[in-house]
Amino acid sequence: ILLVTDVTPGVSKSLAEVTQELRKIVAKEKALDEVYRLANKFEDAVGADGKLEEAAREIGLAAVKITGIDRVGNNAAGTPVAMPALASLLPVAFATEKGLTSPLTEAGDKGFFMIRVDAITQPALRPLADVRDRVKMAWTAARKDEKAMARAKEIAEKVSAGAPLADFAKAIGTELKTVGPVLRSDNAAADRTVIARMFELKPGMAGTAKAEGSYNVVKLTKIDTAEPNASSAKALNDRLKAQIVDDIAMQFINATKDSIGVGVNHRVYEASQKPGGYRANQR
Repeated sequence: ILLVTDVTPGVSKSLAEVTQELRKIVAKEKALDEVYRLANKFEDAVGADGKLEEAAREIGLAAVKITGIDRVGNNAAGTPVAMPALASLLPVAFATEKGLTSPLTEAGDKGFFMIRVDAITQPALRPLADVRDRVKMAWTAARKDEKAMARAKEIAEKVSAGAPLADFAKAIGTELKTVGPVLRSDNAAADRTVIARMFELKPGMAGTAKAEGSYNVVKLTKIDTAEPNASSAKALNDRLKAQIVDDIAMQFINATKDSIGVGVNHRVYEASQKPGGYRANQR
């Protein structure tokens, strides 16, 4: 639902003022026409001959061969493989069966691509010799994490029993930081896991919270009773109103889509937002 509060009169520019912009738009339109023409010619050539390499040569391009790549773009050694920067390339490749060619796929303003899968390497565990160093590093990191967690829990238990937290901080050479008073939403005061842990504790008790790869011992000293004021109540009320409006609007949109079958023509939208972009009547 839109409410128009003001209208700015349109301004007509002279031809001289828009000549350069028009040239760019026309040039882009002609370039897009050529891209679609070549794409159709390429697709027809593949359909007639079945070979991507020959079809690519017919339109003056060269097929790119990618060997040994996983779903995230790495080779068997875990190194990124050089390939065209197309977000949909790998999903299409891994959805295509061995020996088959994918449909001609549009890649936004980067054109089109087609993939043929020549071979599929079945998932398999790598030999220990190939991953020994990484396994060792992962195992070492896991053991260190376990020891750090156990040590943090031990300190928390002793602090809960009455031992001064400052003594442990001094013994291990770390900083003792005082946080608060804070609200649940005050994530700027400390890591959100620390804040969340504070609101789970009783006064005088301590617990642990993992933040940024390390374990923190958190002790709650006291709880201040919240005293709502007019400004905070108004801010909360405004947030709730905004959320309710958003929820109702989303429910209305979803109900409308379900009842009358609303769809989005992305080509038309693109053309309306970016003159010279893809056109709705092109395929």
